[in-house]
Amino acid sequence: MLAEGRALLDAGRLEDAENCYRQLLTAGASDPAIRINLAALCQRGGELAEADQLLRQAIEANPANPLAHHQWLKREHHP
Repeated sequence: MLAEGRALLDAGRLEDAENCYRQLLTAGASDPAIRINLAALCQRGGELAEADQLLRQAIEANPANPLAHHQWLKREHHP
C-alpha cells in the first residue's frame, strides 16, 4: 500500500494519498517514508504541528534517514 500512496501522490490525488498513508499508520506500518510523505501533505495543508510531529517520529524511527532530516530542515527554514 505504500506504493499505492506514492502513486496517488505522484498523480496529484493528494487527499487520496493522505487517506492511504493514514490507513497505513492506523494498520501499524512503520516505514518512515509513510510519515515523511504524510508530513509533506500536512505541511501543504497548513497542518504544521502534525507535520512536525510526523517528521520527529520518522527521525526517531531511523536517525540515519537522510530524507527525514532533509524534510525537517526544509520545514524549519520554510514554515
